[in-house]
Amino acid sequence: MQQRGSCRRFWWSLGMSDSRRPGWISCSFSALCQQIVNGGTPDTGNPGYWNGTTPWITGADFTERGIGEFRRYVSGAGIRGSATSVVRQGNLLVVTRTGVGKIAIAPCDIAISQDVTGIYLDSDKVDINFAYYLLKRELDELKKLNQGTSINGIVRSDLERHRVQIPESKITQAKIARVLLRIDSAIEKTEALIEKYQQIKAGLMHDLFTRGVLPDGKLRPTREQAPELYRETGIGFLPKEWTVEKLENLLAPVAHNMRSGPFGSALLKHELVENGIPFLGIDNVHVERFVPDFKRFVSRRKFEQLAKYKVRPGDVVITIMGTVGRCCVIPSALVEALSSKHLWTMTFDEEKVIPELVCWQLNHAAWAQAWFRRAMQGGIMDAIQSNTLKTLMLPVPSPDEQKLIHGRYDAISRRIGTAVEQLDKLRLEKNGLMHDLLTGKVAVKVDEAQEEHV
Repeated sequence: MQQRGSCRRFWWSLGMSDSRRPGWISCSFSALCQQIVNGGTPDTGNPGYWNGTTPWITGADFTERGIGEFRRYVSGAGIRGSATSVVRQGNLLVVTRTGVGKIAIAPCDIAISQDVTGIYLDSDKVDINFAYYLLKRELDELKKLNQGTSINGIVRSDLERHRVQIPESKITQAKIARVLLRIDSAIEKTEALIEKYQQIKAGLMHDLFTRGVLPDGKLRPTREQAPELYRETGIGFLPKEWTVEKLENLLAPVAHNMRSGPFGSALLKHELVENGIPFLGIDNVHVERFVPDFKRFVSRRKFEQLAKYKVRPGDVVITIMGTVGRCCVIPSALVEALSSKHLWTMTFDEEKVIPELVCWQLNHAAWAQAWFRRAMQGGIMDAIQSNTLKTLMLPVPSPDEQKLIHGRYDAISRRIGTAVEQLDKLRLEKNGLMHDLLTGKVAVKVDEAQEEHV
């Protein structure tokens, strides 16, 4: 076991220097590497190069968490006959071209395309998991180097000479990595829980809108079990007590119960102000979620001039340009705001229908999606016309049954909302930890009596 002084002499002999933080070393990224390899694409017209046993990946195969499913495999001949490189299991893979900035640790031996760079680290100098998080953070800076140039990606020479700071102790590096691995595990479990809840909700809501809820809180028997409880309608078999109504017949008896705008000269760009009454857009409307991150505002005077476009708490809002078809309900806390021409804003008669149940159908129901596809004649929906919405047929249970359906909807939605809030907190915590731990701002305590030195 070497003493701390001799360990520092070892680092300095490699051209590294002390950083400003005690116990940290500043060096080029290449000083941490044994080898950096590029990739390539075997001839796609040569069948002998493909359908082998080695996975071959491009930037498109990466996810935020690493690598997704392997889609293509190369043969030994394909590896030998092309510029691809096989990166061995446990080494770093970085997307330096298309999809630039994504990173993974190779879960097995993998052949790489020209989009990907393989990095073999010097295990005597750096812990692989620490290097993964360090590079994940540093890649944001590397991506900026070629913005505004003809180079689309990260240049290898930039990566090699990029300066990084790391703890001189691998024990410290590993401890930092374990902290970040734990929070990543918590994030992954929370994401899986949200996905599970969303699947449960989708199945539950389909049953609730095709079978309904009896006064005892149970679902009706299925049509196969009790065909006498159902009747055929234009949107499928529904409980016989339900009606089917055009959306326009469910709107509230108030002025401007369905509106989009303002258009043209009614609101000019220079009339927007830095603070005032929010002017809503596509970015505020997500699937069953209103995002109160306001970027545009109008003055009180302009708001009063455009009063017919104001939104009301409980309004159903759907995006009709850009990202088309996202729908949410305006929360009760938003007392004053102005709708935009990128949205349809609808005020429903709550004695006839509960807005959240309309919103769910616009986002997810098979009958609503089929109607939109028909209106677009099978093409991609690039806008929603008012008549398309007004003539959409919706199932309408009795008010009492709607309340029972909404109760089930609200319970699962709240569960999802709680998990989403927890996920947001974990992500914020991770961002803070990555900054604090990977820069040495917050020290990680290591028992020196147990620490092994290089």
